[in-house]
Amino acid sequence: MRLIVVALVLGVKATMAFAADQAILGSQLLVKNPSTADKRSFLGKAKELSSPNPLVGNPVASGATLTVRADGDNPSEQTFLLTQGAGLSGRPFWSGNATSGFKYKDSKGEQGPVKFVQIKKTGSGVFLIKTKGSAKFSPLSIVPPNLGTGGCILLELGGGDSYSVAFPTGTITNSGSRLFKVKRPPSEATCVAPTPTTSTSTTTTSTTESTTSTTESTTSTTESTTSTTESTTSTTESTTSSSSSTSTSTSSTTTSTLGGPTLPPNVGGTGTVTFGVSGASAGDIDGQSVTFTCVDTTWTKLYWGASSSALPAAGLDGSLHTMTFTSFSSTVMWWAGTTSWKDPNTGIEHTGVPTLMTATITAGGLSFVSPPTGAPGGIGTTVKVVDPAGSCSTFTVKVEFFADIPTDGSAFIPINTVQGSGSRSSFTGAFYWVPG
Repeated sequence: MRLIVVALVLGVKATMAFAADQAILGSQLLVKNPSTADKRSFLGKAKELSSPNPLVGNPVASGATLTVRADGDNPSEQTFLLTQGAGLSGRPFWSGNATSGFKYKDSKGEQGPVKFVQIKKTGSGVFLIKTKGSAKFSPLSIVPPNLGTGGCILLELGGGDSYSVAFPTGTITNSGSRLFKVKRPPSEATCVAPTPTTSTSTTTTSTTESTTSTTESTTSTTESTTSTTESTTSTTESTTSSSSSTSTSTSSTTTSTLGGPTLPPNVGGTGTVTFGVSGASAGDIDGQSVTFTCVDTTWTKLYWGASSSALPAAGLDGSLHTMTFTSFSSTVMWWAGTTSWKDPNTGIEHTGVPTLMTATITAGGLSFVSPPTGAPGGIGTTVKVVDPAGSCSTFTVKVEFFADIPTDGSAFIPINTVQGSGSRSSFTGAFYWVPG
C-alpha cells in the first residue's frame, strides 16, 4: 500500500511537500531485555508476497532513519540515524542498489545499536525488510512493554520513501519485562502519524447600508489573524471593510530567522534564562545536572540542545575527540565516539575504544524533538522550551559520559572512573530561538 502524506508549510508563500509512506506486511517483532541493560536487543522482519510496492530511495548515497516502537502498558520508542559513511575499517555502512536491494551493517556498533538492516524486492515480487539491534556497544531504550500489544518499525530512506512495518495486533507473546514478541499481523498499516494541516484564512466583511426616512447607518468590521509556523516564519494578514458595499484588504509579511547558538543567561538579546548546576563533572558517577528556568518569555519559540560550535567530545588519551549524534528517545539522546587508551597496568595502548554521552531529561515534562528548520547541522536533537510564546518551561537535563574499556569485561562505565590520567569530556548546551 502506498500512502501519500501531505504537509502544508506556511511562509511567504504556502507550499506543499509530498512524501510517500509504503506499508509492508510484517512477520515478526521481537524485543528482549533478559538481564542487564547491555543485553537488550530487538529484531524486526517483514515479508510481503506479490507486493505491488516499489523500492524508492538510495541509502548508499543519502543514508536512512530507523524508528522502532513497542506498544503496550509501558511503551518505548527510539529513532536511529543510519548514515551513509564508512566505519573505522574503511568499509561503508550501506551497500547495494535498487535491483539487488540495500544492506546496512555495523557489527561493531560504531554508529549506535543498529547492527543490520536489509530492504529488498526480489524479481518474483517478494518485498523483504529485516533489522537487528543490540545494546552491546550502545544503549537501547526499547524494552518489552509489559504487557505488550503491538509495535511498529519505520524505515525512512534518504531521498526516497518511508516503509512502515506495523504490528497493530497478531500472535502475541509476553514474558514480563524480559521478552515481548508479536508475529503474523493480519494486515499491513502505516507507522506514520497523520500530519496536522495548518492554514491561514481571510475573512472579509461587507457593510450594509440601511436607510429610513431620516437615518442612515454604516457598519464596518476589522478582523486580524496571525499564524506562526515551525519554519520560524510568521505571517500577519488583516482585512478591513468599510463604507457602503465596499471592501478592501491589505496584507503584509515578515520573516524571522532562527537565532543561536547562545548560552544563558541572555538568549539572543530577546529574553533571559537562568540555570543551576549540580555535580562536579559529567564524567563522574551520576554525571552533571543542569536546571534551566525562563525568566522573561519574549520568544516565539525557544529550543535547547548541543552547541553547533562545540559539539560533545571525550577521550581517554588526554585529548578531546568529537562525538557523533546517534539516536534519541523522548527523554534521552545519545552521542558516540572513540578514543585511544593506555592500560596503566600493562602498558598496552588500545585504539578505537568506544565512548558514549547521554543527555537525559529528568524534570520538566518536556521531550526531545528533531531540530527546527534553519538549525545548524550536526546538533542532533533539541528540547522545545517555548511554544507558543509566553508558555515557558523549566526543565532539568542530566549529562553523562561513559567509556567501554576492553579489559574490564563490563559495559560502559563513567569515563572518569577509568584507570589512567587521560580522561577528558566536554559538552556545551546552547539555545536556539525565534524572537517574539
